[in-house]
Amino acid sequence: MSYKILIVDDDHLIREVIKDSLEGEGYQILEAADGSEAIAVAERESPDLIIMDIVMRRMDGITACTLIREADWGHLIPIVMLTVLEDDESIRHAELAGATDILLKPLQPALLKHRIRFLIRTNKTFAQTSLSSNQLSELLEELPDPLIIYGADLRISWANRRAEDYFNLPLSDIIDQQCTSFCPAALKGECDKCLVEFSYRKQQSLTGINHMGDDRIWREKTFLLNKGSGGEQKVVKICHEITEQHEAPAVYDNPDSFPRVSESATG
Repeated sequence: MSYKILIVDDDHLIREVIKDSLEGEGYQILEAADGSEAIAVAERESPDLIIMDIVMRRMDGITACTLIREADWGHLIPIVMLTVLEDDESIRHAELAGATDILLKPLQPALLKHRIRFLIRTNKTFAQTSLSSNQLSELLEELPDPLIIYGADLRISWANRRAEDYFNLPLSDIIDQQCTSFCPAALKGECDKCLVEFSYRKQQSLTGINHMGDDRIWREKTFLLNKGSGGEQKVVKICHEITEQHEAPAVYDNPDSFPRVSESATG
């Protein structure tokens, strides 16, 4: 199957560099020169992944990412944002806008290809609801990043083996534990706020930077997953270590900065 990749940058040469780095991967490449054009192409072509620069002369990538996430068709498309080294403010804005991942310029072709394969595989895994529980678990175990699933009471109901690296604990000490029991003391207040937001189904997604009490830095994406009307509610967290890429204080985004999700949207 040929996956569609939408490349968005107002610099034609940058788009060519990204296209060249993906040559031979079998992707169908789409292009857009600014955020406004990216939205139009994405709505028409339904790409499997979007690679988008943050800084563009017409509509910037942050605005475009926000509008894509607000559209009915754009909730689940993986969006990889590109930014310059140590541009902490842009990284934070991209996370708030709903970026799935953020890569630093200049791009490393091998890393770019790896992240694209990983994000498409992850996205398609969640989309394949017809898979059995055993098949799904086997697929999720192969993910290169920690993935944690919480039940409606926000106790950890499942985690892949990579979660042991994240918590620095064996799975036997992780499963069935309350999520806040692992929260660093400095972030306890923020963790409690997040717990309330998800418990009352007011929050659909949350992105943050977390130190987990050691020298490693993780970018975390947490989102609400509903199984239809009246179905079981799950909270899913996927983490990506960015220790070598990004230095930042431990912080969770203020839940008040996120738009509320209507009852109809959350089932």
